[in-house]
Amino acid sequence: MDRIACKNCGAKALPSTIEKTGGLCMPCFKGQDQPESWRTGRQIVEEMESIKQSIAAAKSALKEDSENANRQSQRRRNFLTTIAQRHSVDNSLLQEDIYALLMEKQAEQGAAAFSRPEQVFYTVSDMLHQLNSGGFSSYLYNSGHLAHLLSDSLKQIGAVRCKNIVDDAISIYGKTPAQDYDVMLQELSHITNNFDNDLWAQQDCQFYYLDENILALLIKFAANNTDQFTC
Repeated sequence: MDRIACKNCGAKALPSTIEKTGGLCMPCFKGQDQPESWRTGRQIVEEMESIKQSIAAAKSALKEDSENANRQSQRRRNFLTTIAQRHSVDNSLLQEDIYALLMEKQAEQGAAAFSRPEQVFYTVSDMLHQLNSGGFSSYLYNSGHLAHLLSDSLKQIGAVRCKNIVDDAISIYGKTPAQDYDVMLQELSHITNNFDNDLWAQQDCQFYYLDENILALLIKFAANNTDQFTC
């Protein structure tokens, strides 16, 4: 006698059983009361597939962790190589190389993974990039949510005169910009009348004529804290 597939699990059952249960095999019909020995072949296959997927996911996570560790180790070597050249290579090139390593780390692990010296270096480097691109308006528009770190970061590297300029710029803002980027943009839009007004021309001029070698201070800071640049 040909058996009929259960409409729930696909297991074959006698026609009389299928008719009695409304299309189900007896294990499915009895539901949770079925003994372990009644598990269908399909259920076993599904359980094995779930186990295989879990193992594959664990292997993938281990591989990713290993690759991340290898990339971090390579960045660390690149950082040490860069710092070792500080007496023979232009500071601007050294700063760009280290900044690039930190941007890669941020993209991979997030800014929360920075040590405090890495955070200082990144914050000041970001300031230099933005100010040289378009002054304090550019800095605040693109990186104002990091401004709460800037004054102390400049203090950490010994850039006292630049710190004073930054403090003046923030005073025009009226308060420390919000750390949430979208909120900060709303604040900035209100302060500048929907970005129609550039209020920081004087601070821009002071920065461009600043007689303080921030790059040299930044590289010296990194060299003095090499053990905390894991990158």
